[in-house]
Amino acid sequence: MKLVRHHEAVIAIFEHAWEKTYFLAHRSTQEWIPLALPGQAQPCAEIHSTTRSVRLCEGNLVQTEQRVIFQNLSETEPFSH
Repeated sequence: MKLVRHHEAVIAIFEHAWEKTYFLAHRSTQEWIPLALPGQAQPCAEIHSTTRSVRLCEGNLVQTEQRVIFQNLSETEPFSH
């Protein structure tokens, strides 16, 4: 998934079907789903499970676009159900 700056907002773009599946599976259990930079343990942003709005964690900035992953999911483990 990537975060893209669009004027003053940051939007999330799902690039793979499994990302959308993972997101939808966690909607009922989490209001804000944490996102992290690949290889990082700490979240850099969160996506709202209903509105899909993105909020950046303090100290993080998206200039144009930034690749991110779900915080509790490593890069090499796509969600599969």
